[in-house]
Amino acid sequence: MKNSLFSRSSSSYSHAKHNRLAALALSLAAVIVAQTLPTAHADPNLEPLKRWLTFQSGIDTLKTNFVQDRKLKTMRHPFRDEGTFWLDHPNRFRWQIDGDPPKMIAIRDKNTITLLKPDKKEAEQVTAGSGASPALDFLAEGFPRSLDALLKKFTVTEMKQTKESWEAHLKPKDAETARTLSKITFFIDPESFYLQGFELNLKDGSNIRTYFTRQVYNEAVDASLFKVDLNGYTVERK
Repeated sequence: MKNSLFSRSSSSYSHAKHNRLAALALSLAAVIVAQTLPTAHADPNLEPLKRWLTFQSGIDTLKTNFVQDRKLKTMRHPFRDEGTFWLDHPNRFRWQIDGDPPKMIAIRDKNTITLLKPDKKEAEQVTAGSGASPALDFLAEGFPRSLDALLKKFTVTEMKQTKESWEAHLKPKDAETARTLSKITFFIDPESFYLQGFELNLKDGSNIRTYFTRQVYNEAVDASLFKVDLNGYTVERK
């Protein structure tokens, strides 16, 4: 809001690449919009949701490590990635999957989103809100700062308490997003009300779950993290 890829035909590889980029965009979107809201009717879980929303609204910068487990229909076996996410509200972030070099980096600096694959020296750039990619446009909108803004995009279908967390189950209202994403589940700490992680259930039956292992709030973030060096890269612009 991170292991190796398996051999496949060129057509299945292209499909897998598309799904990985869509999954990455949705993962980032889940982190950036990680604020939820109460259901329309009176609900005993209303107070935990309010406290999470209050906690999230106080975050201006964030650095967090993550572990991401993926079960994708295009892959023969599940795999795990680890990485780091930096956020500088309202319009800068960096999502980086570990590796030497990093397996994948996504950077937004103001109105430009860049997806980098350093090992292949390939990059894709889109303008936030351009319509080139609905998933990236959704991601680019950043943190909603009001309940009404989030209600326009999600329906809360269930709130459930477990021993480890509060679970908030949401469905997207946007038709384009719903074509790819069936449900997002956010896991909220029951004592401090911070985001423990989130799970994406995709329309094709794939599942992506991200756990945050260390979070640092509202400390200065190095501006160079959001700068993109495309020297030596093949760049596709949309």
